[in-house]
Amino acid sequence: MALMSKKIHKSKPIGTNKERFEVLLEDMQSELHIVAEQTSDLMKLGPKVDSLIEDMTIVKSDIEIIKGILKRKVDVEEFEALTKRVAHLENKSRIRM
Repeated sequence: MALMSKKIHKSKPIGTNKERFEVLLEDMQSELHIVAEQTSDLMKLGPKVDSLIEDMTIVKSDIEIIKGILKRKVDVEEFEALTKRVAHLENKSRIRM
């Protein structure tokens, strides 16, 4: 069996080193431009995020106040039980009179 030798052809680089470098440089500049645009867009979000943080601080404070008020309120079950007790006491007091 004969061995077939494979010839590996080395392709010549297209263009000069300077031309290849210029192509790479253009590609890098394009990518850098995209990153700069995205960074600029993110920087515009800063004031909006600050506003949202301030609003959330106010909302949290309001919720704490509401929670404090609700702790002092009687829930429906307690109110119904109290209503029944008062009605029962009123019925007893009428019977004694």
